Amino acid sequence: MTELAATFQQEAVAEAYQHRPPYPDEVFDRLDALITDEPRRVLDIGAGEGAIARPLARRVDEIDAVDFAPVMIAAGKQRPGGDNPAIHWQVSSIETAELTGPYALVTAGASIHWMPWEETFARIVPHLTPNAQLVVIEHGPVDMPWWGELVKVIERHSRKQSYDPK
Repeated sequence: MTELAATFQQEAVAEAYQHRPPYPDEVFDRLDALITDEPRRVLDIGAGEGAIARPLARRVDEIDAVDFAPVMIAAGKQRPGGDNPAIHWQVSSIETAELTGPYALVTAGASIHWMPWEETFARIVPHLTPNAQLVVIEHGPVDMPWWGELVKVIERHSRKQSYDPK
């Protein structure tokens, strides 16, 4: 685990997530529409405190919310909707998670960049329905005219010397 990823193990980080803006309802409308197979099961990887899993759970049959940080899962269970019986919280990395599938949708909310892609996708694919979709959801605006100048600041001050903004 990298030093930066280890920060998600801190209770203060999990606590701070409650102050992040929620995903808009339109995100969940689109996710719901992407599910065309039965059962309507979802795998939320890098689920954190359930910003996707909790609101989506009332629209699907079941959702497996997987995150490697116990404090994030604990926070998710305490947040609104975290006690929905359709959510199966699991403390695990995706590489070793217990995947039951089949999944008609896989979501990754601002988390896929933390995972080893080749291992992650190889692990997920055998558990997908024929028409399953993978959706990566990020926070923030689509058009950021200030991005070029911001990248210069990030590169100058980043603790990760190999930062690549692309």
